[in-house]
Amino acid sequence: MLFFNIINRGNKGGLALFNTDISFSMANVIASIENINAVTEAGDGFMQQQGYTVIWFGWQPDVAAGNNRMTMQVPIAKNPDGSAITGTVRNELTVRRPSTTLPLQSGWFTGSSKPYPTVSTDNKAALADGFLPTLTVRLRENEPRTVIPNTEWSFGLCEAEKPAAVTDTQICYLAGFKPGRLYELTYRAKDPLVLGLGFAAARDLGTFLKTSEKDDSGNSNPVYVAGAKAIVMGSSQSGRFVRSLIHLGFNRDEQGKIVFEGALPHIGGGLMPLNVRFGQPGRATTNTTDHLFPGAEFPFAYASVIDPLTGRTQGILDRCVATSTCPKIVHAATALEMWELRQSLGFTDPLGIKDLDEPANVRSYIMASTQHVPAVLPLPDKEPFLACQQQPNPNPYSWTMRALLTHLTAWVKDGTEPRRAVGPPSQQAPLSRPIRFGFHGFHQTRMAV
Repeated sequence: MLFFNIINRGNKGGLALFNTDISFSMANVIASIENINAVTEAGDGFMQQQGYTVIWFGWQPDVAAGNNRMTMQVPIAKNPDGSAITGTVRNELTVRRPSTTLPLQSGWFTGSSKPYPTVSTDNKAALADGFLPTLTVRLRENEPRTVIPNTEWSFGLCEAEKPAAVTDTQICYLAGFKPGRLYELTYRAKDPLVLGLGFAAARDLGTFLKTSEKDDSGNSNPVYVAGAKAIVMGSSQSGRFVRSLIHLGFNRDEQGKIVFEGALPHIGGGLMPLNVRFGQPGRATTNTTDHLFPGAEFPFAYASVIDPLTGRTQGILDRCVATSTCPKIVHAATALEMWELRQSLGFTDPLGIKDLDEPANVRSYIMASTQHVPAVLPLPDKEPFLACQQQPNPNPYSWTMRALLTHLTAWVKDGTEPRRAVGPPSQQAPLSRPIRFGFHGFHQTRMAV
């Protein structure tokens, strides 16, 4: 079985999720990530013992090199006459510690993302159409923005009591960006990347490794096995990539055949905005960070439903249903996605009134009482609790994910379907109460909120 793990912001997953005992130190996070990306440890070797061929590849073109991350090179989009494409870009800037200089795309989850350069490094001179960049600050999202005068910040790199160096991808604010505040930069950018090629790369690499003995230059396919089948899996950002790949029809190759027979989106409740100009795929679009960025919009569910706001009827599986290229899907989520990533809208109608019937090729599971990523032991015994107000939750789910992957593999290879939930439908209970159904030692939860 070919196991395509969609990397997360250039970082390799898969092994660290399914193989236990891979070391990770909160005291040295960077070194731990570098080691995982270098595949220096196999842990208990579960994936290898089960016979999976694990494949990683670059798909996010704005990822910067470093820490053994995987990157991808794509063209810069240009106008038909070859001139630069420009457009207004809005960025939320947040910091965990005071700083006078930030990348233009600085945020909670964009530390490894390359910003789009500004068309002009002079933030005080209006462009030909009168546009001026703006920087604002507020304590909370629903508070009014306070404009920071253009005389107090600039495009460039600066430190206290040192001359500023002008750059087109950084912002200097000598008064200092402070934690706990939401800064918002709106500027005119240039040179958008053709981000959507990331979907094409996944489709074409999956097709080649699964079906071709040699490439166009005659080089042998190192993992070719006649009749092989493939599963695509991703966590968080990468789980949203998997859902979007299916939604946009990229599970159909150029000959009209299915690419991935199975899909395992893990802790990814939204979509991945690669097919937008000046897209920022590193953003997370949660309820508390990266507000108003694309990726958390309709459609939410695999089945087609009506959006009461626009009147559209749409589902994530529409295109693959039309071409008979839908994979068998096991969708896995934690409690965080229900609250932060609009996961509940994948299980109910958009108004949250009734549960949806899942398509025959989909099984969804909520791993109750778990957080997005289990906290690493030992837990801190006093404040601060990392980036949280409360003690984080170390409840692991590697064994649950192993069970889900094993069931998906059996479904793909042998047609053995994972059992659905049994019991009364959850809409018979109060909407705020989750209904849990036992399933091989973990829970399948349907929640309407």
